[in-house]
Amino acid sequence: MELSQNNPISTSLKNQFESCMVMLQKLIDIMLPDMWQSDNNGIPVWQQVYHVVYFIDNWFRYTYVRKQKDHFVGDFSLSPDLDKPLPESEVISQSDMNDYLKKIHCKTVAVFNNMTDEKLGKPIIDGGSKEYTHMDVTVGQIRHIMYNIGSLNRLLRDKGLPESDWYAYNE
Repeated sequence: MELSQNNPISTSLKNQFESCMVMLQKLIDIMLPDMWQSDNNGIPVWQQVYHVVYFIDNWFRYTYVRKQKDHFVGDFSLSPDLDKPLPESEVISQSDMNDYLKKIHCKTVAVFNNMTDEKLGKPIIDGGSKEYTHMDVTVGQIRHIMYNIGSLNRLLRDKGLPESDWYAYNE
C-alpha cells in the first residue's frame, strides 16, 4: 500500500489499522467452533470478539454528535461490556460475527477515505476537548484490537492450536 503524498500520516494509520483488521478476521476464521464458546479468563471467546468488534463500530464514525446508536452498522442488542454477565443462551455465531466485521470494515474504509492529516489532530467533536482527537480514536482502537488479539492468541497457544499470525502490510 502506497502512502499518499498529501496525507502520509492518515494513510499510514489506515494501513496499520487494516493490518489489525486482517488479524482480527483471521482470528475469527481460525477459531474452532468449540473454542468459540469456551472460556477465556471468565469471558466467553465470542463475547471478547464481540467486545472488540462493537467498539470498532462505535468509535469509527463520520460524526460524533449524533445519538450513540445512530451510527452503528451492527444490530445486536447485547452489551459489549465484558464485566456484564450474559444469559447463557446468548451467543453470536462466528458467521454472524464475520458478517458484522465485514459491515464495519466497509464503514472504516469510508471513514479513512475521508481522513486527512489535518483532521487527525482535531477534536472528534467541534469545539470539544482537544485531548480527544481523531488520532486518539484511531490509535486507541489499534491498541484495543491488538490487546484482545494477543489475549485470544494466548488462549489458542495454551491449547496447542494455531493462532492469528502477525500480519503487516509493509513486510
